[in-house]
Amino acid sequence: MEIAISGCGVTGTATAFFLAKAGHDVTIFEQAAECKPIGAGIMLQPSGQIVVEKMGLLESLAECSKRLGGMVAQLTTGQTLVELRYDWLEPQMFGLGVHRGRMFDLLLNACRKQGVKIVNNARVINCRGMDVGQGQKVQIQTEDPGVGKAFGEFDFLIAADGSNSKLREALGLRSKTIEYDYAALWMTGQSSFQPNHLFQRVEGTKHLIGLLPIGQGECSFFWGLKSTELDATRRVNLSDWKEQVVRLCPDSESILSTVSDFEQFTFAKYRHVTMARQVTNRVIFLGDSAHATSPHLGQGVNLGLEDAICFSDCLGEWTEKAQSNADVFSLVCQSFLKQRASKVAYYQQLTKLISPFFQSDGKLKGIVRNLFLPWLSHAPFVRHEMLRTLAGVKRGWLR
Repeated sequence: MEIAISGCGVTGTATAFFLAKAGHDVTIFEQAAECKPIGAGIMLQPSGQIVVEKMGLLESLAECSKRLGGMVAQLTTGQTLVELRYDWLEPQMFGLGVHRGRMFDLLLNACRKQGVKIVNNARVINCRGMDVGQGQKVQIQTEDPGVGKAFGEFDFLIAADGSNSKLREALGLRSKTIEYDYAALWMTGQSSFQPNHLFQRVEGTKHLIGLLPIGQGECSFFWGLKSTELDATRRVNLSDWKEQVVRLCPDSESILSTVSDFEQFTFAKYRHVTMARQVTNRVIFLGDSAHATSPHLGQGVNLGLEDAICFSDCLGEWTEKAQSNADVFSLVCQSFLKQRASKVAYYQQLTKLISPFFQSDGKLKGIVRNLFLPWLSHAPFVRHEMLRTLAGVKRGWLR
């Protein structure tokens, strides 16, 4: 089949790899002028590692990443709020602190080796179905000053263009997007603080600081703040701001010593996206474009990777069974959504539930969190479920 993919991110490149490896003709359309490594640190959970391993890239990725034993969150007083260790679930289980840019490089090179074509400066803004011979095709329209450029014809389009996808509205698909009031400033840099876990410090629900080791002596640092406070924060004297952060989280001093300007930080908003329908005429949405969440559970990249391999497996299964290409897409989508619905819903609902307890207005949620979270994380059954959730192996509230 000839398959188009909108978006050259982790989900888009992983999907392209699996489809091209299966023998399909794949073209990625990317809005950027050049595909290059960018991004902060991410937690590659055991669920995501399985997918990367099936791509043959896990060993190379692990060499430039940091093996992590779990996560630790503390109050700014030093009291442990929650500690979760993978080996409490399975002795050989671990997480990986990964620089998103280094991971993207590996994925992009793997795609190119499989013959995936990449079209830059081509943000997909719409598409239209076409009757061609005995079947249907889809023609891609990309953004271009003044007029659009049309590309086609493809058997179907995979929309993997992120939480801010323009295709959802263009195709008339109902979706609900929540723009969180809170966001984060993040950066990566050299740090002498190299724990073997994701480390967070919290003060109420106003201050959230995170340090994620990502290999090669680097950490990814993030500072939670309200979206409306961005301009005010940038106007603050940098030395005074760093002093405030170090007071709340002394372990951040090393990485902040490399910062000389607020321009070194990237501002990232949080979105929560749900779609009433993920599929329309010859188009399916995968990854953050279909089910974006806040990063508080750290599952976005892992869910996107799972989408990629699941869709490819479904396509391989139904290509052998269906009578024609016209039948395949509908059957593949039905099978894919059936397999993914419960897990995606679980992680979206849980992330939406817990996010206000870490970043929101008011004091009550922080008090409730500080009272109950330490107790919950020590209750054997609850801790076991928390670990399964962290590792990405939960498939639903009761699965």
